[in-house]
Amino acid sequence: MLFTDVAAGGWHPAAAKDTASGRATTAIERREVATTRLRLSCCCRLMAEHSNDTRGCPCMFERLGHFTVRHAKAALAVYIAIVIACGGIGWQAFANLKAEGYDDPGSDSAKVTQLIHENFDGATVAKIFIKVPHNVDADGALAAQLVTKIKDEPGVTYVDAYWRAKSSTMVDPTKKIGLVTVVSQDSNVDRTALAARIAKKYSGKQGALTVQVVQTPNDIFGASDPAVVLAVRTPHGIEQDRTLAEALLGKLSKVPGVASLQSYWSIPASVVSQMDQSPQVAESLWTVPTSVLRSTDRMSGMVLVNARSDNVSATDLAHTIETKFGGQGKDGLKVYVGGRGAVDHALTSRTKHDITLAETITIPLLMLMLLYAFGSVVAAGLPFIVAAGAVAGSFAALWGVSQVTSISVFATNLVTGFGLGLGIDYALLMVNRFRECLKRGDDIETAIVTTVKTAGRTVFVSGLTVALTLGGLVVFPQYFMKSFAYGGMIVVTLAVASTLIALPAVMALAGERVNKFKVLPGDLAPSDEGVWKRVSLFVMRRAVPVFLVTFIGLAALASPAFTANFGQIDDRSLPATDTAATAQEYIRNNFDSQANSPIDILIPNFDCASTTGGGSIPTMANYVVYALGTQSQPNLELKKHITQVSSMAQRYVRNSAAGSQFKGPAGGNYCTPMPGYYNPYTKWARISILTDVPARDAVSSQIISWLRDNPGKPQGAIVGGASAIYQDQQDAITKHMPFLLGWLALTTLLVLFLFTGSIILPLKAVVMNALSLGATLGVLTLIFGHHYASWLVGGFTGTGVLDSNTLVLVGVVAFGLSMDYEVFLLARIKEEHDRGADTDTAVSLGLQRSGRIITTAALLLAVVFAAFLFSSITSIKLLGFGVAFAILVDATIVRGLLVPSFMKLAGRWNWWAPKPLAKFQRRFGLSEAPLEWTGKK
Repeated sequence: MLFTDVAAGGWHPAAAKDTASGRATTAIERREVATTRLRLSCCCRLMAEHSNDTRGCPCMFERLGHFTVRHAKAALAVYIAIVIACGGIGWQAFANLKAEGYDDPGSDSAKVTQLIHENFDGATVAKIFIKVPHNVDADGALAAQLVTKIKDEPGVTYVDAYWRAKSSTMVDPTKKIGLVTVVSQDSNVDRTALAARIAKKYSGKQGALTVQVVQTPNDIFGASDPAVVLAVRTPHGIEQDRTLAEALLGKLSKVPGVASLQSYWSIPASVVSQMDQSPQVAESLWTVPTSVLRSTDRMSGMVLVNARSDNVSATDLAHTIETKFGGQGKDGLKVYVGGRGAVDHALTSRTKHDITLAETITIPLLMLMLLYAFGSVVAAGLPFIVAAGAVAGSFAALWGVSQVTSISVFATNLVTGFGLGLGIDYALLMVNRFRECLKRGDDIETAIVTTVKTAGRTVFVSGLTVALTLGGLVVFPQYFMKSFAYGGMIVVTLAVASTLIALPAVMALAGERVNKFKVLPGDLAPSDEGVWKRVSLFVMRRAVPVFLVTFIGLAALASPAFTANFGQIDDRSLPATDTAATAQEYIRNNFDSQANSPIDILIPNFDCASTTGGGSIPTMANYVVYALGTQSQPNLELKKHITQVSSMAQRYVRNSAAGSQFKGPAGGNYCTPMPGYYNPYTKWARISILTDVPARDAVSSQIISWLRDNPGKPQGAIVGGASAIYQDQQDAITKHMPFLLGWLALTTLLVLFLFTGSIILPLKAVVMNALSLGATLGVLTLIFGHHYASWLVGGFTGTGVLDSNTLVLVGVVAFGLSMDYEVFLLARIKEEHDRGADTDTAVSLGLQRSGRIITTAALLLAVVFAAFLFSSITSIKLLGFGVAFAILVDATIVRGLLVPSFMKLAGRWNWWAPKPLAKFQRRFGLSEAPLEWTGKK
C-alpha cells in the first residue's frame, strides 16, 4: 500500500536519478522527495490516531469515496428527493427578489431619504387666497383671526400665511390678496375630506374678507423619489386639453396603491396664470412649480405618482399603471410611464425572460458540446446531475435568505451560470480520473475511492477558493453586491457537495457503462501523449520569448482600461424600445428640470429665531445664494445647470441682474413653518435643488461634490437626493475596493500555499490572474465604453460609462474561475512532481492531463456566460461577455503559454518556501496524495 511503503522509508527512483534525463539528482531535488515522504508519513501518524485501519491512512476523501460506493442507491435517492423539494421551493424566490439594491444604506443620501420621510411627509391640503378690503398689512388683524380658526380645524397640523411670514412671495403685487397654505402631516387623516370640509366652511364671504379655497389634497411634499413618473402628451396643448388630463388624474388617483399625485394639472388654471405672471410667488404657492411640470413646448405635462409603501411596491404600481394607461389612448392622450418603479419592473421582468431565453439557447448547444467533450451519452449527462442540485438548492436557499434580507434578482444569473458551469468543470475532472483508474485495471470501488481522494480533493480546494473569492463581495454595503456573495457561495458549496456525493454514487452505479453509447471512436481515457504536451514542450524550449511576447500582449490589451469612465447604470441599460426607457428618454428630451430627482439638503437643529450660526436663516440664505450663483462666483459651469432652489430662505432672497442678495425684512417672522421645507417640531430644515441634467450624469456628480464641499454649508447639513444616491453608490465601491483586492490576494495566496507548499506559485497565480483581468477590462472599455466592435455583443444603448457594479462582479467571478483552472492545473503538475518527476516533466505531463479538461471546461462555461449576450439589458451583456472573454483568455493564453514558460524559467524555485512555512504546510496543508508510487522499499 502507498502509505505503508512511504512510512516505512520506501525510496522513489527519483531520489537517485532523474527519470526523464537519466542524470543524477541534486541535493535540492532529493530534499524535495524527502519532504514529500515526510509529509505523507506525518499524515499517516496523524490519521492513525483516529483510525483502526492498519492497512494505511484513510483520509476524509477516501472514507467519503467508500461511503458513496457502498450506499450509492440510498445516497442518490436522497439527493433526488432533495433536488425535487428544493426545486419546488426555489421558484418562489423570484417573488421576493428585487431589481434594486445599489444604494449604500449607511451613506448621507440614505439618511436624507429616511429623514425626509420622518420629518417632511405630508400634504398641503388647501391653498387659501384671502382678499382684504384695503391692504394686507392694514387689515392684518382680520386675516389673522381667520387663519387661527383654520389652524384649529381637526386634522390640520399647521398653516403658513402671509400674516405670519410677512413674505413678499405670499402676497399679490396689489397687496390686496394674501396666501394661506393648510398642511396635514397626519397619515391617518383623509386629506381629500379635510380639504373639502375647509372649502365648504370658509369659501366665499367671511365678514369683510373674501376667501377662495383651492383644494389640493394631492399636493404631497416630502417624497423626493416618486414611485412612478408619467409624461402625458396632449393632442393640442396642456391648457387646451386640461379637461382630458384632469379626467386621467381622476382615474389614476383611484388605482390601488396610489398615495398621491403631483402634476401640472393639479394646479388650477387661474393659479397657473398667476404663477406665470409672478414667478417669485410660485414657490410659496406650490411644492413643485409649474415650470418644471410642463414640457418646453407646452404640449406635455408631468405626473409624479407616490405609492403607499405599506400597500403596494413601486414596481407593481408601475406595472399596473402601464397596463391600464400606458401608450396612446382613445382620448388622444399619450402616456409615457417611467420613473423608478417602471425601470425596476422592466429590469426584473426582462431578467426573468432573459434567463429563460439563455437556458433555451444554451442547453441544447451544451448537450452537443458535452457529447464531444465526454465522448459518450452517459458521461455527457453527468454535469446536469451536479447542476440540478446546485441550482435548485441555491434557489431554495435564496428564497430562505430573502425572508430575512433583500436579495437582488440579478443573483439568479450568477446561480444559473455557476451551477451549470461548475457542474461541467467538476464532472469533467471526476470522469477523466475515473476513466484513468478503470483503464489501469482498478475495480469500481477502488476507482471511485481513488477518484474522490484525488480529483475530489481538487474539487474541494477549487470550490473553497472560488467560494472565498465570491465571499469578498460581502464587504460592500449594497445588497446588490451582497446578493452575489450569498448566491455565489451557496451555489459553489452545493456544486462541490453534489460532486463529492451524488456524482460518485452515479458513477458507482454506472461503472463501465459510463462510457456507454460512445460518440467518439477510440479510447476515451486520457493519454500521456497529445497536443498539450507538445505545446508545453514547445513553450518551455522558448520560454523567454514566449513569456515576454505573451506578457506584453496582455498588457497592451489592458491599456485601454486607463481611459475607462466608471459610473452607475440607469434606464439606458434597458433596450431603447422598452416602454420605461422610452418614457425616461422622452422626459429627458422634453422637460428642462429633473423634477422627479431633486437634490435635497437637510439642516439639523435649525433655529429659525436666530440670525447667526449654522442653523439660521441668514446662513441658509447665503448657502442658497451660493447655489444660485452669479458670474462673479466660481464654478459657474456647474451653477448654470441649477434651475430651481427651494427653501425657507427663498422668502428672503431676491434675484436680480446684479446677483442674488440676502434680504431679511424688519419684523419678519422667521419661525413660520413652510410645508416640505421646515419642521418646527424636529427642527429639521430642507433645501431642494432642481437641475437640468440627469441624476446619473457626471455633471450631477460634480454638483453634489461642490455642494458637499462648500465651506458655507450649514453645520451638520447632509446632501441627498437621486444624484447623491448614485454618487454614494460609486463612492462605496471605491472605498471598499482595496479591501476586496486584498481579500482576493490573501485568500489566493493562503489556499494555494496550503495546496502546493510553495510561495512562488501562489504569487505567480495572483499576478497572472491580475494580468488577464486587466486585459478583459481593456477589451470591455473598447467595446462598451468606446463602442469599438460593439457588434460582438449585439445592440445596446451606449452611454460611454462602464457600470461599476457589474465590473466588480466580472472581476470577482472571472478571478474565481481562473483560480478554479489554476487549481486543476497545479494539482496535476504537483502530483507528477511529488511522484519524483523533474519540473519540466511535471509541467508537460500535468498540462497534458489537465489541459483538455481546462480548455473544454472553459469553452463550455464561456458558452454559458456568452448566452447572456442574448439579454436585452446592457449590464447583463457586460457580465456575460466579460466573464466569457476572461475565462477563455485564462484557460488558453495564461494556462497554455504563460504558466509553462514561467515555471520553466523558475525551475526548482517553483516549489520553494521558507522553512517555517514549509513545516506549517506539511502539517496543515491541502495537498493531494500521489496516485501511486513506483518505488520499492
